[in-house]
Amino acid sequence: EFHTTKFETIEARGAVSLLSRSHRKHLIDTLLVTYPVFDTITAFIEKLHYPVTGGTHGTRIVAGLLGRTRAGKTDIIKHYCNRWQPCHVDDGIAHPVIYLPVTGETTPQSLAEIIYEATGPGTAPRIKIASLMRNSVARIVRARVELVIIDDAQFLFEGRSKNHRRDFFSVLKQLADTEVLNI
Repeated sequence: EFHTTKFETIEARGAVSLLSRSHRKHLIDTLLVTYPVFDTITAFIEKLHYPVTGGTHGTRIVAGLLGRTRAGKTDIIKHYCNRWQPCHVDDGIAHPVIYLPVTGETTPQSLAEIIYEATGPGTAPRIKIASLMRNSVARIVRARVELVIIDDAQFLFEGRSKNHRRDFFSVLKQLADTEVLNI
């Protein structure tokens, strides 16, 4: 949850000064100051999500955002994701953009659990990994996801066992093969 609100007038600053201390602290904690590189990266993500202004979302593209550690990529990604909240549709709830945080401890099973959590209520069933991954991909499609963002995706492959790498490659390929979203 971020905001980029500028309190530029005396009236606006006066109104904010009348808020409770906890509310003002929350405004400070969630303040996001944009800058040229922030805008460039946001535009890159937006172009991946919607390649043609006013058109439909993109499909069949797997892209990467590379940069130094602690450079602010995650905050930019989260800010973009916050612009695309789940919404009600005729047959349920659509999740246009999902954010999947990955760590060095993420396993194929825990990735499926992350996917289940990102796409609404419900827990991942206790079934074989291959079936669980297929179910996770199907759940993403049912949730009408347009863009899957995997934060720190390098952790899916660095220092992993052959089986884990195989399972992670498999889920990425299955996602790409859906031809209904971008990654």
